[in-house]
Amino acid sequence: MPMDMLRDKQLEILNKLANEYPFSVNPHDLAEENEFWLLYYLKEHGLIKVNTHRPFPYMPVIRYGEVRITAQGMDFLSDDGGLSAILGVVTVKFHEETLRSLLLTRTEASNALPQDVKKKMLEAIAELPANGIKQLSTELLGRGIEHLPAAISSVRAAWGL
Repeated sequence: MPMDMLRDKQLEILNKLANEYPFSVNPHDLAEENEFWLLYYLKEHGLIKVNTHRPFPYMPVIRYGEVRITAQGMDFLSDDGGLSAILGVVTVKFHEETLRSLLLTRTEASNALPQDVKKKMLEAIAELPANGIKQLSTELLGRGIEHLPAAISSVRAAWGL
């Protein structure tokens, strides 16, 4: 079965479950028995809850119980990512030495600087205290964001996108 048809079937299952939320649905109302693996797949991604069991441990048969969509599944269907988008804020932290190493590497690799200027910059970065690295990184990030469209174009060109 082509992947886009599988995605369509997965979306159909999720939408049926969303229409019944918070109640459960019989798995036979969602998919044909030969498509029940899709339920298992959605379960593994946390988008649905479905009770499964093997009636006989030595047989490759899985029985499926009632199915319901999870909050994560509802958020997946939401255009804005639902509450997961609000509650799932990610904080990124860099260690001072990681930033220092990145700054030194990128400065060393730069062809835009005369050698004498590059040498002074490398010495200054190497001697900066942790707070200076933090301030410099914040400033560079701000300047990078100002030039975000150009940066995105550069990344796309470099990756052939």
